[in-house]
Amino acid sequence: MSQKESHNYLHALKDVHVAIEGILQKITSVQTGESCSKCDNACCHVDICRESIESDFLRFILGPEVTKYRDDTGWHMPETGCRLKFGRPLICYEYLCSKVKNKRIDEPVQISRKIISIYSNVFERKHILEIEDVSKIKPHKLKQIIDELKTLKEEASEALKRVS
Repeated sequence: MSQKESHNYLHALKDVHVAIEGILQKITSVQTGESCSKCDNACCHVDICRESIESDFLRFILGPEVTKYRDDTGWHMPETGCRLKFGRPLICYEYLCSKVKNKRIDEPVQISRKIISIYSNVFERKHILEIEDVSKIKPHKLKQIIDELKTLKEEASEALKRVS
């Protein structure tokens, strides 16, 4: 398979990943009925945000958005919350504060865990977030990941319909 085909697979993977993140964010906002941006004790910290610029995969997902990262605050803005629409560290979809945990919110956590699982053992027994150069991932593995993510995207869309 050519380098161009691998490049195309990476961009297809990015598209489906971004779509799933969008669905996760919609599910969370529908279920909580409030925005994390209104929280006076935000869980979002620079050390968590940093993963998005340290991981080659998340930098790829972010594209030019990576230049908007701030060393002092990461992606968090007190008045608006997380500035990222996509490319968030995966922990952001698993962590739920006590205010949110009191509400029915299992779908995003389950979807997030499935993403983490899909991205595990991708290249040299490493999680995709640990790989120093995502272009080294074999095309057949990229295709497998894309297929699994597409299935997960359908699951996430169904979850969104249930909570809307």
